[in-house]
Amino acid sequence: MTEAAFHGVQGGLSRRYTEGIMPATIIPEHNKICFSTGKDIHANNGIIGITKDLSVWEGYDGVIYDEDDYETELSRQEKVELADLMISLWKEFKKQAL
Repeated sequence: MTEAAFHGVQGGLSRRYTEGIMPATIIPEHNKICFSTGKDIHANNGIIGITKDLSVWEGYDGVIYDEDDYETELSRQEKVELADLMISLWKEFKKQAL
């Protein structure tokens, strides 16, 4: 993956797919999660959590920030992508425990 995949979205969704970033991909070495919409959010060490009341938190201070360190909300599509990603990770976690 190139740095172009992490900065800007020139070319939009198709560029992200060609650069190897699929919907809601964790990029831990860059402390971010990338969405197919072109939005990248900061996620300290790739950590995202969810509370019992369904609030989403990132790994350090709980606030979801975009690449420019502004607090941001996830769109409906981004929430679905994030949920799908987290479900797949938890399934893999369970599989390794069995």
